[in-house]
Amino acid sequence: MEKLTSMKFIVILICFSVTGSGLAQNYYVSTSGNNANTGLTVASAWRTIQYAVDNIGPGATVNILGGEYNEKIEIFVSGTSSNPITLTNFDGTPAIIDGTGTTTALDAMLAIFDQDYIIIDGLVIRDNIQNDAQGILIEGDCQGITIRNNEIYNISYASAVNTSPCPNMNSQPLIVYGTSTNAIADLVIENNQIHDCNVGCSEGLAINGYVDRFEVKRNKVFNINNIGIDIIGGEGTGPVGNDYARGGFITNNEVYNCKSPYATAAGIYSDGASDIFIESNLVYDNQWGIEVGCENVGFTSFVVTVQNNFIYNNDDSGLSIGGFDYPTGSGKVVAASIVNNTLYNNDKLLGGLAGTTGDVNLSYTEFTTVGNNIILSTNQDNLLVYEDNVNSPGLVMDYNMYYLMTNPGTPEWEFGGTIYTTLAGYQAATSLEQNSMYADPQLVDLSIFDLHLSVTSPAVDKGFTNYFNGTTDFDGDARVIFSSIDMGADEYTGTIVPGDVNFQVSPVCIEILYDPTPQFITVDGTFTDVTIDILNSSLVPVQSIGQSNGPVTIDISTLGAGTHYINIVSNTYSEMNILQIIK
Repeated sequence: MEKLTSMKFIVILICFSVTGSGLAQNYYVSTSGNNANTGLTVASAWRTIQYAVDNIGPGATVNILGGEYNEKIEIFVSGTSSNPITLTNFDGTPAIIDGTGTTTALDAMLAIFDQDYIIIDGLVIRDNIQNDAQGILIEGDCQGITIRNNEIYNISYASAVNTSPCPNMNSQPLIVYGTSTNAIADLVIENNQIHDCNVGCSEGLAINGYVDRFEVKRNKVFNINNIGIDIIGGEGTGPVGNDYARGGFITNNEVYNCKSPYATAAGIYSDGASDIFIESNLVYDNQWGIEVGCENVGFTSFVVTVQNNFIYNNDDSGLSIGGFDYPTGSGKVVAASIVNNTLYNNDKLLGGLAGTTGDVNLSYTEFTTVGNNIILSTNQDNLLVYEDNVNSPGLVMDYNMYYLMTNPGTPEWEFGGTIYTTLAGYQAATSLEQNSMYADPQLVDLSIFDLHLSVTSPAVDKGFTNYFNGTTDFDGDARVIFSSIDMGADEYTGTIVPGDVNFQVSPVCIEILYDPTPQFITVDGTFTDVTIDILNSSLVPVQSIGQSNGPVTIDISTLGAGTHYINIVSNTYSEMNILQIIK
């Protein structure tokens, strides 16, 4: 739908004439309300959400009282950057927009076409069961839309799953279509739950076409029978030359159990998009874990960064990168950066839908870097990396740590059709991975999928800092503690809090004893060549302790509030350890 600015202005003027000033005005909708009311108080609430959004202006907040609203809603009015329009839950009881029995021709439960500065906050959207069903739809020329704290489920093309739904069976729980000559911009999708949807050939959360400057963060997407989160280009959705999403951050999401019955689905997929950051996500129990590809011939996925992610328990590869059939059957991936991810127990389904994949699967790329990753495998085929196109120019693979838990002595790397059974043989033949390691990364607790580095992990300080683009790790801790970055998504930092005792620092057998008052920290052990410093939150030394034998008692009462660090360096063992003090 083409945006008509003058018509939008007339609508706002009419709203002013009906309600007075529309700025910062609260309205109410209740299942016991009446559209003949003023809508200005709970007692005089309107009955339907559609009536409410038809009778408000910029700055208005529509407070939806708890209950079930069987309607589909289309928003025809915009807010402004300083006075957005907000639809929100009012009283803590779920405000449920339910598609059961609705007769409106609209496919979406809530649609925003060509409108600006709208916030949808804290609603439940469910039970839209029809072919091409949609939960929330954002389409056209839209600026400043925020979708947060909502739950979306049972948005399904049919109640029963068809094992061959393509191409005509689809539903879309949350879909953004950038169809206009102006980009959808400044879009935020955060803290939503999207789950238990039968989507056919579509996805749980998708951003498609001309969309620029967006964030998809802290969402939980699960039990989707295809791709979980998909950022898309090249499908003919947007205008020629701008038919791809760009400038997006996909961060801190949890995505699991996104599996298709007919093809290999990724938890998070960047397909033909560009300038995308996929960072600090928890991605598990899908088919692919995270995929960077470009399905459409003639298109390029450019500058996609995948870093700081924990990826585990996926049926096929944890990471799949590249144009799978370039140049005749797909587009290509250029300048991707796949760094500092931790993978565990991927490619776990022998003979899965994708066939031979390995824990890391690479097809055609140009000038792509795969570095500082930890790949801890239980692969029954012993296959750590599967690369099926040695003609990828500018491929850099280095500073990765590999380990095959099930058969440590028989790992395999398959590169361009040749299988290598030792890291040394793989390095010599390909000239890649010259600083990579084959070693157990010693993660904290695999039984509960705690993939942080333990104190003895050989991955500490063994990465290459220049690969990484950012300042923090998966947990938001400082990414580089000493002169070099750790491998994997976690930067090791031992943390001392009141009550912790006997924290042993390898290999010089130092114990940290914390007085829970807290005033003193005692560093004890037998050591003759150790430097101990107290660092401030910027990692600048503020106190140096020089003593050849323990115990060393440090009075921390003089330190200011906040975060400080104990930096312990063993010159004899070339070992560095850092422990965080929280006051």
